[in-house]
Parts: sequence; structure tokens; C-alpha cells
Amino acid sequence: MAAAENRLITDTVDRYRTRLLDFIRPRVATPEDAEDIVQEVFYEFSQAVKMMQPIEQLTSWLYTVARNRITDLYRKKKATPFSFLASEDDDDDFTSEIGSLLLEDDASPESEYLRSLVWQQLGDALEELPKEQREVFELHELQGV
Repeated sequence: MAAAENRLITDTVDRYRTRLLDFIRPRVATPEDAEDIVQEVFYEFSQAVKMMQPIEQLTSWLYTVARNRITDLYRKKKATPFSFLASEDDDDDFTSEIGSLLLEDDASPESEYLRSLVWQQLGDALEELPKEQREVFELHELQGV
């Protein structure tokens, strides 16, 4: 029985992979997201086959799962860390200088003073935010949650 299941899964992947990718690619931001979704669709299909769940309309089932995964992807809304907001093309290196200042181990009085100024400014800016937004920022950016 396992050989028949494996053959069904392999044949389905071979037959539908390209069509599913063509369906998914225009609906997601990156080719990597499209590949991930295709893999999730076929993983779910393999689980359904192994659990002997009946699938009456295979093509419809695959595309429905793909649409659901696309929706899930947009619901997640991947958070972008604050440190990556500045683009690499920026002529202004201010953000990278601040980041390196905060991360370096330089214990000189000048570095310590500059670090304290940055943290003070950040604290002042955070105080201006509503409580919920401030907590989210602190958890995500400062605590890595």
C-alpha cells in the first residue's frame, strides 16, 4: 500500500507542480514564497493521502489549498526589524553608524556618552508612542520576541 501512496504523491507532484507555481507566483511577493507554498500544498496532499482522506476533485483541492496558503501568508504579515528599515542604497549612513555604535564593545568615554545619548533619545521617542505600540516595539526590537 505504501508504494502505491508514494507513486500517487510522486505522480501528482510531477503533474501539478509547474501549474501550481504559475498560479501562485503572481499572487505572492517573492519566488521563495511561491516555492514555500507549493511545498506546503504537496506536504498537505501527502498527509491527506497517508491518512486516506478522500479527495474527489484533485485539481480543485490543490488550488484551494494553495489559495488558503496564500491567504495565510498575507495574514502573517512578516514583521521587518527596525534595523533593516534603512535601505542599503541610502547615501545617509546615519542608521548604520547608530547601529554599530550600539553594538560595538568600545568602552571609551566618548562612545559611552554617545551610547547614552542614543538610548535617551530612543527612550524619549518611545514615551511618545501609545502604550501598546511602545510595548510591541520594545518586545520586537529590544527583546527579540
